[in-house]
Amino acid sequence: MNLNQIKRPYDMIVSLGWNCQTAFQLKRKKLRSFSGPIDWMYSYSVSHLCRLLKQKFNGFMEIENMRIEGIQGTNSCYTVSDLNTKCVSVHDFLVTENSDTSLLTYPQFKEKMNRRIEKLYNSLAISDSALFVRIQANRDEALELKNAISEIYPGDFSILIINYTKEEKVIEIDWAIDRVCAVEIPNSVNAWTGCNSAWDIILEGVTLSKGSD
Repeated sequence: MNLNQIKRPYDMIVSLGWNCQTAFQLKRKKLRSFSGPIDWMYSYSVSHLCRLLKQKFNGFMEIENMRIEGIQGTNSCYTVSDLNTKCVSVHDFLVTENSDTSLLTYPQFKEKMNRRIEKLYNSLAISDSALFVRIQANRDEALELKNAISEIYPGDFSILIINYTKEEKVIEIDWAIDRVCAVEIPNSVNAWTGCNSAWDIILEGVTLSKGSD
C-alpha cells in the first residue's frame, strides 16, 4: 500500500504509539478522534500491543505489575513501567502527589485508563473505516499488527507505519502488505514532537469524517 492510498476520509483515526509523538501530531493536524489508552505513554513492544488490542486491554497497567523507575529528566512525573505489557507511563503520576514507593493517585489513573479503553472499543463498534498510526515497527511487526486489528475490527482499515531515517526527506517503503503503508521520516532528536514538515507530508489528504477531539 502506498502513501497516496491512505489519503482519504476515515471515521476514526487511532494512535498506537510507540511514544507521545503520534498522538501529538494527530492532534496538531486535527486528526485525533479521541484520547486512547497509550496515547501519552511509551509502548515498546508491538507483540504486547497486539495482545492488548485482542484482549481489550485486559491486564493493562494493573498495580501489581507496575514498577516506579524514578523521574525522567526534568519531568514532574514519575516514570512507571508496566512489566506485563512493556508500556511506560511518564505523564500520569505527579511527583507532588505520589512518592518513589507508592502510587497514591493510582485509582484516578486507572479510572481514566478504563474510560479511554471503553471509548476505543465503542468507537471501533460504530465506525466503518479507520486509520491506525504507529511509530516504530518492522515488516513482521506490521503484519502482526494487521492480523490483530483484523480480529477486533471488521471495518475498512489502513495502518500507517512510521520509522525514522537519517535522510532529510520522507521515504516510502514498499512492504507489499495489503492495508499497510510504511514510510520513513527524519528524526528530530531535539524535539519529542517530531518533524512537523514530514508529518504534514504524510498526513496531507487524510481527513476525519466525524470530527476530532
